[in-house]
Amino acid sequence: MKRRAALFALGCRLNQAEAGLLADQLRTAGFEIVPWGGPAELLVVNSCTVTAAAAAKTRNIVRAARKRCPGAFLALTGCDATIAADAWAADNAAVDLILSNADKHTLPERLPAALFPTAQLPPAPGGTPGGSGRDAHAPVETDRRQHHLQHRAGRPAEAGGTPTLPWKPSDCPTAEPPPAPGGTPGESGRDAHAPVETARPPHSPTFTLPGTAGLTDRKRANLKIQEGCNVNCSYCIIPKARGEPRSRTWDDVLRETAGLAARGHREIVLTGINLALYDDHGRRLPELVRAILRHAEGFRLRLSSLEPGPELPRIVELMAEEPRVCRHLHLPLQYADDRILAAMRRPYTLRAYAEFARDAARRIPGLCLGTDIITGFPGETDEIFAACRGALAELPLAHLHVFTFSPRPGTAAAALPGRVRDSLARKRRLELDALGRTLAETFVRSRIGTTAEVLVEKRRTDGTLTGVSGEFLEIAVTGAPAEVREKMLVTARVTQSTGGRAALAEYEGHGR
Repeated sequence: MKRRAALFALGCRLNQAEAGLLADQLRTAGFEIVPWGGPAELLVVNSCTVTAAAAAKTRNIVRAARKRCPGAFLALTGCDATIAADAWAADNAAVDLILSNADKHTLPERLPAALFPTAQLPPAPGGTPGGSGRDAHAPVETDRRQHHLQHRAGRPAEAGGTPTLPWKPSDCPTAEPPPAPGGTPGESGRDAHAPVETARPPHSPTFTLPGTAGLTDRKRANLKIQEGCNVNCSYCIIPKARGEPRSRTWDDVLRETAGLAARGHREIVLTGINLALYDDHGRRLPELVRAILRHAEGFRLRLSSLEPGPELPRIVELMAEEPRVCRHLHLPLQYADDRILAAMRRPYTLRAYAEFARDAARRIPGLCLGTDIITGFPGETDEIFAACRGALAELPLAHLHVFTFSPRPGTAAAALPGRVRDSLARKRRLELDALGRTLAETFVRSRIGTTAEVLVEKRRTDGTLTGVSGEFLEIAVTGAPAEVREKMLVTARVTQSTGGRAALAEYEGHGR
């Protein structure tokens, strides 16, 4: 009998891509992947910690999962598992296994044998059955994990929950901790009360990943190509959670691309912490995109969020030339005033961003340019906010993702003076939300009469298709024949704006 596994990814597209890879590994190891929310013997939460609110949401998800399936084996990985490993380990009732970002892809071989149909654990990539397959220099949380397993052992299931499984500390394969400087193998050499250093393990500049990430319930597939960031913005904890920039090897990206295309995905989204930093021994993002398009056919390619930087002009050139690359560029600005940008430690000025944005809009007809904005950042006055709002209105933006500043412990911004009242920050966010809707509607109206390529996500009972265009519009398509199915790409003529990024369109044809 197959064991059931359910996965939940909080936060960014990168977390979703990683959850897809973990699901594929677990499927290969013999698990049945089931939707989150039902009974399962294994629960995996890929956590987020980008803000204090995100970390709190992670805890709420874990508590709800534990209550729903009290006897399940619950594994926590991701950014909050990396940053707050000690806090999670101290909460004996929460999780059974804590894996940092560096270790998350060793999950199958770190599970107890009782979860598998036989006592034989799956081999680690390139290793032996039961081996860890992990970075020998990464920290090992052996004692804490065994404590969790002992705590969970024999707990009765509540009504509707998953029956308790016979977890034992010996069921979990572990790796031998590396010797401490001047120590002997098996000795950690660290203060038992010191924090666990899971945030910045040593890494090579490139990496490979096992599996193929496409989840069967997703119309678009997220493909991880990059990890880490060294920008160190004052509000951001991600460099501590993800480490220095690294890039997935060229050949491994092409391998997974072919796998995703073979599974029928018609849109692949390249994801990473900072895609513009992709560099496999001198081969950068534009070259990789061209190689992907040559390597496999039948899909379009979308780039997820890109940080401003020197590679952007070449990416714009690529987007203007390649019809299979979606004309959608999400370029986080974070704030439209140099005083706040300086406090955020963003590596550009408003003028430089504006010049690039206008040049990109001029060179790519129909470009949908989106951005992120944070309101309520320390030091934001009425005058600065008014300047920010005015500058945003003048930029060629098609949509805004607006967030209220959430101080994240462990970041420089959390200690900055000049905090804005929460109520005022929320009021300013609502103002920018309204501006964002206006910008989006203006962009949609500019597309009326043009032909859009739409990835079909759903067919309504009245026959209307709904999906997303290459320009990131939410489009309802009328007049499509019955043979058009989910995941297909159709062409449709945009006829009407229906609010925000939404539009109506008339079916013209389909192919892929």
